Amino acid sequence: MKTVFRIIILGFLIQSPCKLISQNFISEDKMWSILSCITDIDSKIYECKTYYYKFSGDTIINNQSFKKMYSSKDQDKSIWKIISVWKERNDSVFYASPYNNYRIELIYDFNVMEGDSFILEAYTSDTIFLYIDSVRYIPWGGKMRKHIFSHSKFYDTWPETVWIEGVGNICNPSRSSNEGFGGSTQSLLCFEEEGNLVYQDPEYNTCYVNNNSAQIIPKNEDFVSVFATGEGTVHVDLVQDDTGTLYLYTPDGKLILKHPLTAPETTLCAPGAGLFLYRFVSEQGEMQSGKLIVK
Repeated sequence: MKTVFRIIILGFLIQSPCKLISQNFISEDKMWSILSCITDIDSKIYECKTYYYKFSGDTIINNQSFKKMYSSKDQDKSIWKIISVWKERNDSVFYASPYNNYRIELIYDFNVMEGDSFILEAYTSDTIFLYIDSVRYIPWGGKMRKHIFSHSKFYDTWPETVWIEGVGNICNPSRSSNEGFGGSTQSLLCFEEEGNLVYQDPEYNTCYVNNNSAQIIPKNEDFVSVFATGEGTVHVDLVQDDTGTLYLYTPDGKLILKHPLTAPETTLCAPGAGLFLYRFVSEQGEMQSGKLIVK
């Protein structure tokens, strides 16, 4: 079993001959909307707020270049506060913040494999490990993404930690896990890439919640799973074996593809690259809509 350590010696990063490469997590083209709810001793939610996160601008610390992460709790996203600085190297993501005296720490390692362990920052006097349960590629946000599932033996009742490649911890991208943080729950409300909303929590009708002001809508069952394969094709699975027709539109509403779905799995040639809207209509008249990004 491989153990991944979070604390990184500054000199190693400076002297390492490895070329710094992007694994597509740090990007100014992304924005996260995180729902944070305070709970009482019975885990009952009584107050919720939304925090936005984004990267913007560079800074130099000890002769190293970092990307700045900002947070905002303003609905208009007009007031931002810098909370930490970040950099990437070989699918590993590092950060430093004033809360840890700008000590560089490993926050994500997207190279971990099933059976590995990952050491979290010591929130208590004990060392907390994340144990990697599985690594899978799952359609999310209109394309296939690596998902890393892990758990902690220190907090047996705590939910599993999930990292998504390019997205990070689905509870809060600014830290590896919510392990050790009590009194609140956090979850990904919305995620944007290149100005496009590619994910929204289906239980809410908005990307901003304050004091439970948003309407919670019933979660609809999925009839199809639609995602781009990265090879110029679109893959469609019939989740409930309900046959029907798939319609594909441009963002301005132009119909560019209509295809009957009768088999459990169907692969279609993508009409090009970019953002598309899809709609599935079953033979019983039930509908499902969503967004698809083809690169």
